[in-house]
Amino acid sequence: MKKTFTLLLASVAFSVSVFAQPTFNPVEKGNKQAGLQMMLSSTDMYGSWTALSINDDEKTYGLHVAGSYGWFVERGWMIGLQTNVGFYHDEFATKEQWGYQQDAFDFSIAPMTRYYFTIDRKHRFKPFLFAGLPIVYSQQSTDYTQSTTTDLDREYLELRGTFGAGAGYFGKAGSIELNVSNMGFYIGVNKFIQSRKK
Repeated sequence: MKKTFTLLLASVAFSVSVFAQPTFNPVEKGNKQAGLQMMLSSTDMYGSWTALSINDDEKTYGLHVAGSYGWFVERGWMIGLQTNVGFYHDEFATKEQWGYQQDAFDFSIAPMTRYYFTIDRKHRFKPFLFAGLPIVYSQQSTDYTQSTTTDLDREYLELRGTFGAGAGYFGKAGSIELNVSNMGFYIGVNKFIQSRKK
């Protein structure tokens, strides 16, 4: 009981410290930001997404994450890089011996830019716009158990464009954000690093 109470107290203290009011403007010129996001819903840019569903006939699982790092070159304006990686597996079979297996793997790297809008003095909530040019490598395959159905294999490398919007809630140590674009719908966390210049 004492151990559980100690863990609960430590969790609350950590949450308060993370989401306390920032002591500085996190999007000030010279600051940096590192982030990690997870895709919640996909679009046509990638063949992989985050999923988990297992039952008698179907097994579906996948994970798609993105990491980013950026520098604030002006107040509110960040430039940086984002890397996405993901996999997806979907397997379906019935008692009538019909089914398929679908697999996908994606990797991309994108120069990107964001602009954060300041709407309050405490620097807690900041909507933003972003754009990027992802170079996407994707490998997808679908194998059918019926011999009359043609299996599909696809592999490509292409340059895509992306534009989207999101919002971040900033605390003392970082932020939580949601964003949406033609790359997908993401939830993420960011750690910001204050410039040492005074």
